[in-house]
Amino acid sequence: MEWRLVKELLTENAGSEEVDESRAVSAPYLHHLKDRLHMRSLQIKDRVHNYIKSHYHDFFNIISVAFHASNEVQTISQKLHQIFDKLSDGYKDLEIPIDSQLCRLAAERASVKKDLCEKEEARRLVLTISDYVKRLENARINVEQGHLIQAARALQELRIALRVSQTWTQDELRVSSDLLQPQAFTLLKIEWASCFSKLQELLEDLFNIAIRVDNDHTKLCVDLHLECEKLPASFGGIDLASVLMAMEIVGILDAGFARLADSLIKYIIIPIIHNSSINIISDESVKNKPVLSQDLPSGIQAVPDEVSEVTEFQMVVKLTRDFEHELKDMALISSSDDKDDRLSNFALNIEIHFASKKKNYILATVRKLIVQSNFKVLLAVELLFWPSTLAVSLAAKQLMEIVHEALKDACSSPRQIALEFYHAVRDALLLYRAIVPVKLAKELNTLSQVAIIVHNDCLYLAQEILGLAFEYRESLPNELKENFVFVDLAPLFHQLAEQMLNHQVAVVLSGLKEALDQANGFQNTHKKQQSEMASLALDQAVVSLENARLLWQPLLQKTIYKKAMQCILQHFFACVGSEILMLDDMSVEETLQLRKLVQTALGNMSSLLKSVIDDEMRLRVSGERFEKDDNDSQILWDQFEKLIPSLHKLRRITDLLDMSLKSITLSWESGELIVSGFNSLEVQKLVRAIFSDTTLRRECLKRIENTEFILSENNSKQAAVSRGSRQEGAKQQNDIKFIIYYY
Repeated sequence: MEWRLVKELLTENAGSEEVDESRAVSAPYLHHLKDRLHMRSLQIKDRVHNYIKSHYHDFFNIISVAFHASNEVQTISQKLHQIFDKLSDGYKDLEIPIDSQLCRLAAERASVKKDLCEKEEARRLVLTISDYVKRLENARINVEQGHLIQAARALQELRIALRVSQTWTQDELRVSSDLLQPQAFTLLKIEWASCFSKLQELLEDLFNIAIRVDNDHTKLCVDLHLECEKLPASFGGIDLASVLMAMEIVGILDAGFARLADSLIKYIIIPIIHNSSINIISDESVKNKPVLSQDLPSGIQAVPDEVSEVTEFQMVVKLTRDFEHELKDMALISSSDDKDDRLSNFALNIEIHFASKKKNYILATVRKLIVQSNFKVLLAVELLFWPSTLAVSLAAKQLMEIVHEALKDACSSPRQIALEFYHAVRDALLLYRAIVPVKLAKELNTLSQVAIIVHNDCLYLAQEILGLAFEYRESLPNELKENFVFVDLAPLFHQLAEQMLNHQVAVVLSGLKEALDQANGFQNTHKKQQSEMASLALDQAVVSLENARLLWQPLLQKTIYKKAMQCILQHFFACVGSEILMLDDMSVEETLQLRKLVQTALGNMSSLLKSVIDDEMRLRVSGERFEKDDNDSQILWDQFEKLIPSLHKLRRITDLLDMSLKSITLSWESGELIVSGFNSLEVQKLVRAIFSDTTLRRECLKRIENTEFILSENNSKQAAVSRGSRQEGAKQQNDIKFIIYYY
């Protein structure tokens, strides 16, 4: 720092002549330095004198105000002394000084006030407990008298007031969770639980009486008006609606219906499956019980399994109709009742039954396929609209095989069956989109191969979907050609693929942020411990990036991989550059060490950087590291910086850390730095951080601030690109969204 000051004083008179730092200072230079210091001191004295002289009235006003304020303070001090003297004269006979008396009175006042506050809090607590006791007593009376809704509401309000959890137990209520909670509240909770249990038991008994399965397990009985021996005889019964409302208030209605559903399945639904009759009883009152019954045939003909069998089934339809006509002629069945034509009606609707059966089979097969797949068995498939192959899961490939098979059957089927096949295919494709994100939620939230495979599956399915209409529309029945549409599903899979890749990019960026946070802003890198921390942070970030490359590059389509990795590298280099530009007061050793850290990190990223450029350019350099004096390596660096503008800016920052103040100023004035993505404030801050406050630095800062640029068209475009990349790179991680256009 001292040598820079001496150097500036010597170079002011020497012009553009550089002063050798290693050379000893001669006597003429020392005399010259002495003269310069004397001249500087005279200039400073003249400036101070002129400034005071030009602001004489201001200084006069300030001094006058200060003088008057001093007099007022002295006057107040004298008055205070007089007051203390009078007080001392009045209490000379007391053994305790007046100031001690005042302190004692203040302490007594605080103690009395504290006692009053404690008594007020105790009074409020007693009133609260008394109120809770009265409300519990009223709730108990309402339960005994049959006012169940009022009792349920009161107990629910008390549960909230007493802070009883929804899943309370008797043991939890007996042990106070809060050591500061009065014991009275624990007793209140126990009383509340007792009252609640009585209400719950009464409601469950009434519910079981109102809705029940008879002893023969053949009827479901519902009573709308209830009487119970637990209710007072003078009460006159209660409506079922009131019971249900009270159960809903206290939160036991779902459990009651769950027990009812279990009974229905056990005693009614299962017998329906095995028996040939259904009996449903609805009670309007105890004395009025209308019955609705319907007999079903004990067996039905088998539905065909293949499309070819549907056509052959027409003979069965004809024979069934003839059989029913014979039965009518023999008066074995009614000729006027349509219910006796159920066999022929079923046979006539065989297409609907077959299509429904086939659709259910397709959806069940697809669901089983997706649920059981681990998405680790990979296949290489050709894309319809991209001249490349893609690694997808076996499940996605088998799903499209099911889709193609179903659509082939649709082309050779009647209209009704073809329409059901069409809806089955759409539903099967949507099953993948609905099940996979939920099934693989854990894997998708980490950097994993499964997430990339799902991304590829979505791209593959989207492209296959776009080709379905072209492949099958001409072979479909004429009345279905206009309605045979799949193109609306393709954007859904494109969107899911984009979400998968965006989430993976966010996972990588989050890891990079955690790694860079350990560098502590790259501060004090001239110290060994801080330097090691910064080096470790950069190494960890490089390892994270390398892991992403090894996972993504073999699986992702080349253009998608390059765009994703370029986005991540752009953000990473921008963050590192921003951290460096935020530093203040860097020493020479600190700048050299910081430059070395960045260059080492860039050297370790050779394979990563080469993965984002064209194959032809990458083959030109066979080594894993780059040297500046290698012409091919420099061409490669130029390619990197063209694709990743923040890398160009970061490398320029490392150059600035080792440049002189004049060189930095000339680089700014030539427009070189603004093309590299810097702005005036960034350059000024970097200059202030590297160089001490001298006349030369102030002059250079002024030149940087006042420089105006008139760039050529090419440089203007480069500067615009650099500014855009700088703004994007400076965004926070949660604001970054990686977008790929697949169309």
